[in-house]
Amino acid sequence: MCEDMLYTVNDFSNELNFSVVLVDIDEDPEIKQQFNELVPVLKLGNEEICHHFFDRQALYKALGAEPTPS
Repeated sequence: MCEDMLYTVNDFSNELNFSVVLVDIDEDPEIKQQFNELVPVLKLGNEEICHHFFDRQALYKALGAEPTPS
C-alpha cells in the first residue's frame, strides 16, 4: 500500500508543485506509536490528509487547489 500511495502522490506532486518527504516510522518510536495502524499516512505539516488509501479530493483541499477533471 505504501508504494501505491507514493507512486500516486508523486504524480500529483509534479502537477501541484510540492515535494514528498518519506518518513520510516520504524525509526521513531513516537511516530510509530501514533501512526502504526494507519500506514500509509499522507500529511501536510501537522494535518493528516488521508491514511490507508490515497484521497485525491482531500489532497486538493489541503493544498487549496482546484481539482482537475479526471
